[in-house]
Amino acid sequence: MLNILSTLNGQDLGFLKIIANAWGIEIKAPDAYTARTHLAAEMDNPEIIKEIFEALPEDARNAFNSLLELNGKIPWAKFSREFGEIQVMGSAKRDRERPDLKPKSPTEYLWYRAFIGRAFLGMDSEPQEFAYIPEEIFSCLEPIHIQKKQIPGRKATPKETQFIQHVSEKILDDLCTVLAMYRNNLPIEEHKDLLEIPVSFLRVILTEMKLVSANGTVDPDQIRLFLEAPGETAFIQIVKYWLESIQINEMEFVSSLVIEGMLDHNSVKTRKFLIDQISLIPSDLWWNLESFVNYVYQTNPDFQRPAGNYDTWYIKDPETGEYLRGFENWHRIDGAFIRYMVTGPLHWLGLIDLSSTSAENQPVAFKCSTQCIDLLSNQPPKGMIAKEEKIHIDSYGKILIPFHFSRAIRYQVSRFCEWNGRSKDGYIYNISPKSLNRSKDQGLKISHFLKLVQSSLTHSFPPKLKHALERWEQNGTQAYFSNVVLLKVSDPEAIAQLQTSPVNKFIQAILNPNTAAINPNGMEQIRKTLIELGYLSE
Repeated sequence: MLNILSTLNGQDLGFLKIIANAWGIEIKAPDAYTARTHLAAEMDNPEIIKEIFEALPEDARNAFNSLLELNGKIPWAKFSREFGEIQVMGSAKRDRERPDLKPKSPTEYLWYRAFIGRAFLGMDSEPQEFAYIPEEIFSCLEPIHIQKKQIPGRKATPKETQFIQHVSEKILDDLCTVLAMYRNNLPIEEHKDLLEIPVSFLRVILTEMKLVSANGTVDPDQIRLFLEAPGETAFIQIVKYWLESIQINEMEFVSSLVIEGMLDHNSVKTRKFLIDQISLIPSDLWWNLESFVNYVYQTNPDFQRPAGNYDTWYIKDPETGEYLRGFENWHRIDGAFIRYMVTGPLHWLGLIDLSSTSAENQPVAFKCSTQCIDLLSNQPPKGMIAKEEKIHIDSYGKILIPFHFSRAIRYQVSRFCEWNGRSKDGYIYNISPKSLNRSKDQGLKISHFLKLVQSSLTHSFPPKLKHALERWEQNGTQAYFSNVVLLKVSDPEAIAQLQTSPVNKFIQAILNPNTAAINPNGMEQIRKTLIELGYLSE
């Protein structure tokens, strides 16, 4: 951080005298160089610094506190937009009009007391102009500010916590489900009712963890290690990859926004900022979500816009097609993003509990979960104890696998079965020739399946089903179901003539001289042919 002397460098003698007058310091130096050195030394006085700070008008104090809040540096564009510009004038006009005595803005008030400076700093990839607090002033006043630091929002009311959604392990279950779909080449979008977390978010997590490639290819060895790891270990891995990911851009997942092109947006810094702000809230209190959004709006609105620019992002409203530009759309973009992060990723990843006024309403409050600190500290979260549950299978091939059951086993079982939705008790699968053929193509054997399932049952494997599976492995499918339409005629000659006509391809079986089973797709052509043969049908 730049110090007082750096702030005074380049300023003429008239400006230095204005600063000295504001600080109650007498300087009689003949030139600017001598005056700067003397003035900087006199200004490095904690007592005077505190006196000037206490005398700041409310608007100037708010502007200064906003700088303290952000470690003493804010992009000049943001600071001047919020707290005003400095009037541009030459030294002669300045000395004549004395803007320090009648400042037009909080920025100007602080500027003519050297409580802020202005300089280009290489904070990111390229230099950017910042407003900053000189080092000596910052060091003196930051501790005072920390003691008076604003709490980000307000506590939730009892009504806002009527319905509570605690964090869960659902992301582990959903990731297992999606991995099984990838391995079985199933269309994930058609089975998204099996998931509680959006497919889009699950996909980027799996890609970031290198369990699935960008083109959907799975890594069986990495998947096995992930699924066999204890739940708490897997959770730590997921949170760590998410926190450090430079590829995941949660802005793209906000349903109320359509992103066009690239955003100059640092996801890692944005996540850290939100977590840091949430950490200011007492961990045992439920907190109103909208008040937290407004707190960020008032104190750090540019948290994800490094240059404080609200006109370079191409973002549309998906319903109206309207481009959302300018600071006036902050709540529709940045506010919506904060709401999404709190009620989405931070909740799914076990960091934030949510609450609402009823089960039907959207979350309106949040609280740090009991495992939040552990997960952010890369420590095994407490309370994730493996449940001693078992698979249930009936004699007809229906399998129920409880939620939170061994994901490694569920992943393997799913390779032999068809998905059949989920119930309140867990995931439902069915054994079918189609699913068995798929597993056979992957080199799996019925003996693998029997051994896998039996190890997780409280009862013996149903003997009749076991016999049917072993028989299928030897002989393949021996029974088929098909949809047909029965054609009944009073004259057997009608069916005999149909068999010699082009519509014979639609006749699947002759059941008796007066009855045939036909393909439903051929009904209309057979009806027309019957008319040509002299028979009306109904």
